[in-house]
Amino acid sequence: MKLTLKNVKVIKLVYGEAVALCAAVYIDGKKAGVARNNGNGEENYVDWTDYGLSARYLAWLNKETMVREDPIDSEKIWIVEAESKLGLIISEALAEFEEQEFFKTACRNRTLFRLKSDPHPEAWRSVKAAFDNGVKAWLQTRYGDDLGEIANETRI
Repeated sequence: MKLTLKNVKVIKLVYGEAVALCAAVYIDGKKAGVARNNGNGEENYVDWTDYGLSARYLAWLNKETMVREDPIDSEKIWIVEAESKLGLIISEALAEFEEQEFFKTACRNRTLFRLKSDPHPEAWRSVKAAFDNGVKAWLQTRYGDDLGEIANETRI
């Protein structure tokens, strides 16, 4: 079952890395509720509006095995409770949404690309020109086989 967020409203709070969130939750394309987080350190939660769909989704979550890697010591973390799994899935969906928004904005009037030889492969380079076939040809001519991903083609 696929959970997606729509109509996402995010407020980055001044203190710490807190994020306040409000977003419509869709499961397999059908609206199921509203995800919320008031930004005070609690997990994301959902106010369900479709109780039948939410019951099926939570039952499905209970059966699913979720393992994530601890970012500090790279050990595996097993997530057991359905509510914790739900909070994590919402956090991941929010991160995906924010990444898509970043690329929509960043690629509006620029071309973002990566080189295979860059020492930091997650970093993006940019050209102050809207992406088109001419810019792509110029990048291919200038960087040749070292040209990696062009975000305007793959991320938006």
